[in-house]
Amino acid sequence: MDIIRKYVEALLAEFPQTDSLLVYKDNLLLEMNMKLKKFLEQGKTEKEAVGFVIAEYGDITERYKLIQHEAVERTPALRTMYKQEAEEYLLTKKNAAWMISIGVVLCILGVAALVSLNMTPADALRFLGAIDRGVIGLVLLLTFIAFAVGLFIYSGVRMEKYEILEGKFILENGYETEIKEQSDRYEKTYIITLITGVVLCILSPLILIIPNSIEETPNGAELLVFFIIIAIAVFLLSFFGIIRDGYRYLLRIGEYSEELQQVKRGTGVFVAIIWPLAAIIFLLAGFLWQKWNIAWIVFVIAGILNGMIKSVYSNMKGGNKDA
Repeated sequence: MDIIRKYVEALLAEFPQTDSLLVYKDNLLLEMNMKLKKFLEQGKTEKEAVGFVIAEYGDITERYKLIQHEAVERTPALRTMYKQEAEEYLLTKKNAAWMISIGVVLCILGVAALVSLNMTPADALRFLGAIDRGVIGLVLLLTFIAFAVGLFIYSGVRMEKYEILEGKFILENGYETEIKEQSDRYEKTYIITLITGVVLCILSPLILIIPNSIEETPNGAELLVFFIIIAIAVFLLSFFGIIRDGYRYLLRIGEYSEELQQVKRGTGVFVAIIWPLAAIIFLLAGFLWQKWNIAWIVFVIAGILNGMIKSVYSNMKGGNKDA
């Protein structure tokens, strides 16, 4: 009725007209009108029924304040990240990108050294004398991996203080626009390096496929070139991708949005297994069965499975929320 509506609107006029207030107002009017109808059915006059309804609900402003207070308590407080701290984060992220990317390259070069030495004809390595080339390759592999692990650990420690935020922050007022502009400018660089890295990965097996086409087994030099190309591609993808992640983390977009962070936490175990497994299958198919020309498909399959798992998990989470 108009009397109840005017009463509700008059009392709630002091509050900002937010979505939560409108929802509260609509629900309240629905409840009060149902009560009014009930009193009228009991034989009360219209004025009596309105009086009973208003008396029963009391001060609706206090009720709304209580609801808002409970909502604030349920919402975790977001700390403010100021410009200086954000710039320090981006600088630390860039340094971490260098260390992680170099570490990955060292791992690849370690494998390259081991495989290349074992595939190189013995005559070409006569200068090694009686030293076992397999031992030399293994020493180089372990040395490179040791340095790489050191870089990974150091970069992880440097970034640890930012990871505890888990995206639960807001940027200083006005600074988010500046970061958005920087991110947009950097996106062009990222796209170029992404395309370059992917193209290099796709073309790199040609170094091994061409010798096979003329019935020759790839020698150590060809394998070394293959791994160097892969290392360059991976460096581009890793270095520029990590820096891009820094901007996206500050803006809390893409994979760093709250929704996708929940999906990431839920599917993290699967992702940690599927990609290393795909890499192992790729290398085994190439070295054991010489299937370099089709082995790359395993990464496509892994990507599809990864997307499917995340999509299913996301839909399940959405279904649970609706329930």
